[in-house]
This record gives sequence, C-alpha cells and structure tokens, in this order.
Amino acid sequence: MNFDDMKETLTDLIKLYRKRGASLRNQVNPLINKSGLITQASWNNTFTHLEQYEESEITRDQFSVAIEDFRKDLFSKILYDNKFISIINKPSNYQEIKNCLEDFTFESFDKVNASNLIEEEDEDFCYKSISNSTTTYIFKKIRKYSVKEDLKVSALKLEYQNDGYDKLFAYVDISLPCFDSIMMDDEREIIILAADLSSIFQVDHLRGAVASLKTIIRQGTPEDIKVTDKNTNFFAAIQKFYEEDLGNVKELAFKTDDGVAHYENAKRGISCIKDGDFHIGGTDVADIEAYKIRKTYSAAEPSQENSVYLVSSWYVLNGNLGERKLGEATISASSHREFFVIIDKLLNWSK
Repeated sequence: MNFDDMKETLTDLIKLYRKRGASLRNQVNPLINKSGLITQASWNNTFTHLEQYEESEITRDQFSVAIEDFRKDLFSKILYDNKFISIINKPSNYQEIKNCLEDFTFESFDKVNASNLIEEEDEDFCYKSISNSTTTYIFKKIRKYSVKEDLKVSALKLEYQNDGYDKLFAYVDISLPCFDSIMMDDEREIIILAADLSSIFQVDHLRGAVASLKTIIRQGTPEDIKVTDKNTNFFAAIQKFYEEDLGNVKELAFKTDDGVAHYENAKRGISCIKDGDFHIGGTDVADIEAYKIRKTYSAAEPSQENSVYLVSSWYVLNGNLGERKLGEATISASSHREFFVIIDKLLNWSK
C-alpha cells in the first residue's frame, strides 16, 4: 500500500468512528497516541493533521500500526457494541436456516475496505465473519436520524432578526451506515438478531430493524423453513442482574413490597447504585422487584466497559405473571468473548 492510500485508509476508519458517535478524546485519540502519531483536539484538526504527514520509514510504521489497531477495534465494535438484540433459542430447524444463509452472496468482513463501509448507500450482499462457534452475517443499511443544532439568531434573514427571537434551532438529517447482523452460534444453537447503534435510534426503529432481519431469513429460505416469531423472554433476567454481585448497577427502576415505585440513576462518582443505604439496609425488610436495569462490567481494556440494558415497564410488572415478557436487550461489548458472557447470562436467567 502506498503512503497516500495508508493516509486515506486511516482517515476513513476514523471517519466511521465519528459517524458512529464515538468520542474523539476517549476512544479515538488513545489509539492514535498508541501508534506514536500526534493527537488533536477536534475531528477536523485530526483529519487535517493526518493529511500533512510526509512519508518516511517511521511514519509508514506508525500508520501501519494505527491502521491495524483501528481496524481491529472498530470491526469489533461493529460486531459487538451498541447492539439491540433478540434471541431465538434452539429452533428445531437451526441447521436448515444456517445452510440457507450460507447461500447468500457475501464478502469476508475481516478483509473489507474501510472506504466501502462509510459510503452512504445500502449494499445488496452481506459480510460474513466467523469467530469460534459463531458465524455472523452482517447487512449494511443506511438510516437517517435528525440532529438538533443551535443556530445564532443572526442566521435569520435581516428582516427577521429584530422580531424578538431569542434562540434559533435547525434540524439536520444525518445519513448513517448501520451494520445489522444475524449471528448463528453452533455451540449454543441460538440465533441472535442484532440491530446496530441502539443508543442513537428509537426503540420502534430498532424493533423494525430486527423484524427486517427475520424477513431477510424468510425471503432467503424455502417456504417450508419457518422462522419463529417467539423470542427468548428476558424479563426474569432483570431481577437476576440486580441480585448478581458482579458488576455495577448504573440505572434501576423497581417496586418495593409496599407498592411504591422507585427510579435511580448513578450520578458521577457513584460506581454502583447497590452501594447506597437503601440497597444495603433496606433490602432486608423490603422485597425489590426490578423492571428496568442497566449494568456495566469491566472490560479487558481499562478505558472500556461492557454493559447490558433491559427495559420493561411498571405496567408489565404489575400485570399477570404469564404476561411479563421482554423480547429485547441492549448489549455493548468490546469482544466476542465478552459479548457472549452477557448472552450466556441472559439465556441462563431467562424463561
């Protein structure tokens, strides 16, 4: 690869971080710094500075290290981070479904060019990635979301600037490449349907993306191979995640046995809600029934963490026991191993 191509590849990788809502300071700059390149305080300055590098043996080595580190980290994020998932557990026709997916036209995800990933157009084939017992089929989709921008009143035409407006806002539509996936895990015999970028899009949009993945399977398989609409019910896992000693509870909604609803959100400097007085002393005299929880776990990299987010409602909790259902969870993980640590907990603690 010539040096100009190296600069373009690294720039495209970093642009995809930006599009996915990553933090320049906390996620991108540590990787740049690790390679020996100089970090900048803004995205635009970062791109400008990368373009100004001149070729030498040292800079080629630095860019080579940076490209490899960014590819490894970014591709892992695309596979396992910020995912809205549902699970089909041990379908009787698991192998038939996988065989049909293997007939799709696909490209190796590990070898894809970063420039292709940031292009703002859908693709009519899938990427394929294999890790341990898991085969992941990845589908690139372009979705739009609106961003609210605060403009100066001076942006108005002159004849309107003196009409008493205090603030001016504009909504900008952003096109974003998303990577939804169908994960087939042979060891567990489960199908995981994962919609990308759960923190950016609303729940209804994410549910629609999961439904589209089922449609992809149905359209790509013979009519006699059915895909069930019954997902694993995660509701019972909410309480188990609360009771588990490992990890930190960051957000919690629950009901006590006197019928009172509580909501807690860990403020800055508080590592775990369960360290509070109520949860230490109060649980001896009050039964807690949780219906919403966000929990984090330490990751292999000190600057990262893994998390699971389960959201039900007060109304579901107070309904009939047989109607307590939750078919989706949000998972953020930094690797295949850490992703499936959370998946296994969901499977073990769900009905």
